[in-house]
Order: sequence, then C-alpha cells, then structure tokens
Amino acid sequence: MKRLLIFLFCLGLIHPALSPSQETSPDGETKSDPPSYPQAPDDSVYLISSGGVSSRDSLGERVTEFLGGVKIIHGNVTVTARRGFQYSDRRLTHLIGDVTIVQEGLRMWGDRGEYNRYEDSGILSRNVKITDRGWDITCDRAVLFKDSGLAWLIGRVVASDSTTLLRADTLYYDRKLNTAEAFGHVSVTSRLEGFTVEGDHGYYFRDTREGMIDRNPHLIVDVDSPEPVTVDSDTMRFAPDSKQAAAHGRVKILKGNTVTQCDSAAIFDEENRAELYGNPLAKQGNVSMSGDWMSLHYTDDEIDRIDIAGSARIDEAQTDSLIIGRDSWIKGDSMSLYIRDNRVDSIQVIGNSASEYYPAALNRVESNLARGDTMFFQFEKDTLTYVKIMGRSQGTYSYVDLAERETCDSLRAVMDTTLFYRPFQKEAE
Repeated sequence: MKRLLIFLFCLGLIHPALSPSQETSPDGETKSDPPSYPQAPDDSVYLISSGGVSSRDSLGERVTEFLGGVKIIHGNVTVTARRGFQYSDRRLTHLIGDVTIVQEGLRMWGDRGEYNRYEDSGILSRNVKITDRGWDITCDRAVLFKDSGLAWLIGRVVASDSTTLLRADTLYYDRKLNTAEAFGHVSVTSRLEGFTVEGDHGYYFRDTREGMIDRNPHLIVDVDSPEPVTVDSDTMRFAPDSKQAAAHGRVKILKGNTVTQCDSAAIFDEENRAELYGNPLAKQGNVSMSGDWMSLHYTDDEIDRIDIAGSARIDEAQTDSLIIGRDSWIKGDSMSLYIRDNRVDSIQVIGNSASEYYPAALNRVESNLARGDTMFFQFEKDTLTYVKIMGRSQGTYSYVDLAERETCDSLRAVMDTTLFYRPFQKEAE
C-alpha cells in the first residue's frame, strides 16, 4: 500500500506551564482559566505529501525524497510535482517534473522548480507558462513571492491578453496592483490596431491597458503601411487599444519624407492626427515649417495637411547650394499647408500675412515681397502658379538684369573668378 507522509507545522502551540491568569484558591488548590490557544492563520500551516518517501543524510543535513507525486500546501498556495527533495535545515524543497504553482487565480507551470519556506517563495524554470486573470505569459524563469504577490519573470518574457502583446527580457509583476515593470528590449503591441511601442525600460498597467516607456521610446503606427508613422522621444505614454500616445522631450516624428521635431506631442491615430507643442519644426525636402503649435493630418500613404498656429512660418531653401540669402518665405498668425504626392499643393495664410518669393530665371534675379490680411498660394510641381492677397494688400517687386558673366551669388563668384558679383540687395530696381 502506498505510504503517505504528512508534515504539519503549527506555530504558537507551546505555552508556559503556569500562565499569569492562574490563581490559588483558599483550600490551597491552584486553579487556572481554561487554556486559550491562538488560532493559527492559514500561512502558519505547511503540509507536504507524496506517494512514497525515503530519507538520508547529506553533508550533515537531512534530505527527504518524495516519490510518486509530491504536493505542498502552504496557506493559499498549492505546489505539485512528480518528485521532490526536501532539505530540512534550509527548509527548501527542490521539485522535478511537471511543476505547478497555484494561488488565487494564478497558475504557473515549469519543468523544474523549488519552494523556499524561509522566503515563502516559489521558483520555476524551463518552459515556464503562467496564466493570471486573463494574462498569458511565457518565460525562461519565474520567481513568485507568496505574501506580497510580487513576481520576477526572467528571460524572453512574452505576456498577452485579448488585445495586447508585451515582450521584454525581464518583467517585475505586481499582482495586487496589476502593474508590470519591464526591462530590456521592451515592446508593447496592439494586435488589433497595428500599434507598437518599443524601448529599453517601461511600465504596463493592466487595469487601463496603458503604459509608459522612459528609456529610448520608439513608436511605430500602422506597421503594415508603406510609410508608417514613427515617433522617438525621451519618454512616452501610450494606450495601444485606442491608438493614442503622448511623447515628451526631444520629440521626432517621421512620416514619409516629412520630419518633425518638437518638445512634446500627442498622437491620435484613430483620427490620423498628431499634435505638436513647444517650438515644433517640420521639414519636407527643402521646405521647413515652424510655429507655436502644429497639427499633422495623414493617411496611410502620406501627410496630406499641416496646420500651424502662432508665429507660423514657412521657409523654402534654394535647391542650388551656391545661392545664399534668397530663400523664399511665408509668415502669418496661422496657416494651413495642403500636400499632394509629397509636394506642397497650396498654402492658406490668415492674419498679418507676409511673403517674399524669388522666382527662378536665367538672366534675371527677382523678388516679390507682399503683405496682406489673408493670402492664398497655389503650386504646380514646386513652382508658384497663383497668388491671392485679401485685405490691406501691398507689394514690392525688385529685380536685377544680369549680363553675361555676371552673378548675384557671392559663393559662385568666389568659385569662378571670371564672374562679376552684383549684390542683389543693393542693386535691385
């Protein structure tokens, strides 16, 4: 018949022979109140059982081997395995084969493990799998602390629920607060929305399905798009299910050939929109845009509109690097740029509008300076084709006709000494 061994450890069951409540009666007999034993909490009860047992001494320590299946019950934790070795002095049990740890909705599996009575902790290793209230986790090694509800998950950690996938090298999981701190190669992905945040360290809050990356965050929106939106910053908060993120500190946003920098930004991908705060600056080719606030509107393929408010300004650098001081510019209180095929299609400027434009010509250098309340510009293949100015409009047209071997470009004259330099600002009519 299979032998069954049960060890029961109950603390606080030893009492002194004479308690303070004892008294002596007039006839000399000693009377005592009925004995009152404290109720041992569940955690003070530790039971271990198996189908068979053998013992030996090893290096002065008693080692008990449990065969035919071993089961440990310690308070609200139950541990099972095929075999086990208990080391009496260290109060440690090594577990081998199909090891499971169960605690109030948490279930853990592994090929090997151990349970430590001194630390009230359980350890699993090799092919570790964990389920906890809708969260499925795999890792190389797991350490659970019974009383605190804290767990370390170590090595190739993958945690997932119905919508979100979290990866990291190491995870520090607080079951009571439903929060996880992630270390090393961290990534959080919304499997439904194609929204991924990566970094070196961060936090994930299970209750709200939100998180934060505070070391080298990198956001990728619409991963399958031919031109996904990418965002880099110092720190980033994100909500994968709603495809929203807030980036802070040295923010850089890339979409197609548009690069944007600012102090902070908010991404609302459900609305295909990003808002930029704190000295935003956007560049697309040789065109740069700046203002106090900026909003980018995009599709899967490209940014199609940029709104700028507060000291809005656009500068277009000359494509010829030898031309200095003749960049075209537009400024106003606010403006909107409409983009098609990654080129500026039109611009609308509202409030205190002003612009200076330098057309490209072979034998003439020209400048158009204009002011008004509202301006509208239209372009065709990067060339200005239409301008409309409304309200208090005024303008100045200046030009210099160039003869053969003359130039208005100082750098060109330095490189080719046969050219005669004529400064445009002084000689323009």
